[in-house]
This record gives sequence, structure tokens and C-alpha cells, in this order.
Amino acid sequence: MTRIETTFNELGDQEAALVTYMMGGYPTVEGSLDVARALINGGADILEVGVPFSDPIADGPIIQSAAKKALESGASLRKVLKICRMVREDYSVPIVLMGYLNPIYQMRCERFFQEAHASGLDGVIIPDLPMEESNNLRMIARAHGIDVILLAAPSTSQVRLSKIASYTSGFLYLVSVYGVTGPRRSIGRSIKYVKRAVHTVAGRVPLSVGFGVSNPRQVEEIVKAGADGVVVGSSLISELQKSSNCSKRVLNRLRTRTSWLKKSTTLRPRASK
Repeated sequence: MTRIETTFNELGDQEAALVTYMMGGYPTVEGSLDVARALINGGADILEVGVPFSDPIADGPIIQSAAKKALESGASLRKVLKICRMVREDYSVPIVLMGYLNPIYQMRCERFFQEAHASGLDGVIIPDLPMEESNNLRMIARAHGIDVILLAAPSTSQVRLSKIASYTSGFLYLVSVYGVTGPRRSIGRSIKYVKRAVHTVAGRVPLSVGFGVSNPRQVEEIVKAGADGVVVGSSLISELQKSSNCSKRVLNRLRTRTSWLKKSTTLRPRASK
């Protein structure tokens, strides 16, 4: 059983997983380790580490800004893998890499998954990888014990969503809103879609919901709708952007915010599936 499977199994039916996103190399390559520690110590069940890319089509202004600064500080796919390896030395939580296809292809898929496995990675999320073109990459990943986590958009039909659920591994990443990443004042319109997706997936694979989620109330709404996990990213990056350096005070604030979000995954029993 993989670390991701174990995590969802241990959380059980009354608690959802909190998946927290950080940008590898932001605010600096060295500071990334402190950010990872703050998120995990704050209660993150799964750590999602972004690979900075010059054309992040799925990301909004907050994460784009973090990616730009990370690239300027010298971050790269290999350096992000090194960061993951160092986090793995201290923590047992699942680590998932989120990155675009281009850097992976440049490294060559086989070499990438070899290094990903050596770095202690448990899964990868590739936003620009269509389900129809994922077979070869999923096969290579499986050989190295790494999950390929596929995404589904709000416009995804029930038939296609069911098919994605049969292709993905680790969990299915459900995008809760139209557009790019970034905090939303309300995700109320997305809840109906989440409930429908929960019914379609029907326990075949854990369902985690992200994009637009930024506060404990929204986390609670998604958990009550039946999701197995909630992904929070941009609002956590925003905490780091309030200061020009990764000070102890900023890291404490990040850890506290993560703790608030985590508490909302256990406030009430989730809807039965």
C-alpha cells in the first residue's frame, strides 16, 4: 500500500485529508525546507510541491508570482526534487509533485521517475497531461511506485469523470471552479458539482477538491459535501508574500493558518457516499 493510500485509509470516513501546496524554491531554494516544515507541523496530511515554470497555464497571479521568484532564485525541476528528498528525510507524509510536462519531457520520463522515486515522491500532478495521452507516462510511473494524479474540470461530463476515476491513482483531483488557481470569496456554486462528482466516483478512488479554496469555512463546505480531501494553495502562498523574507514570524503564521484549515476537516461527519 502506498503512502497516499495509507493516509486516506487512516483518516477514515469522518476526516478528510488536508493537501497543502507550496512552490518549490519559493521564497528561496533554502527557505522551501522551512515552508515545508511549517505546513507539515501545522497539520498537512499531504504535501504538494510545485515546480516553477515560465508558462503556468493553470495558475493564477499569486502562484505565477511565486513561480517567477523561484525561477529567479535558481529553482529548477532537479532542485525541487532535491528539496523533496530533504523533506523526506525528516517526514513520512506523502509528497506529491505538481509540475508541467515540458520540464519532465526535457529530463526524459524514465529518468524523471527514477529521480522522483529516489527523492521519496509518492505522486505527480501534471495539469497539462490529458487523460488520453497519459498511458505511457502512467506505466513508467507505476514501475517506480509513483501515482499519477489526474484532474477533472467543472465542465467534465459524468461519463468522462468516471473514466478519469479509473485512470487516476492516489486520488482524483477535482477542480472546483472555472479558471485558474487563486482564492475565491465563495465556492457555493461548486458544492453541487462536488456532490455529483462524489456520487460518480462512488468510493473507487479518493476525491480531493482544489482551486479557489482559501479558508476554513470553504474547507468545511467541501468536506460536508463528501470530498475525501481538500487542496489549499494560493492562500498559503499569500501568507509568505506578506513579507520579503521567510522569517520565523511568517513561518509561525503559516503553521497557524494550516492548523486552522486542518481543524475544518474534522468539524462534522461527512455526507455518506
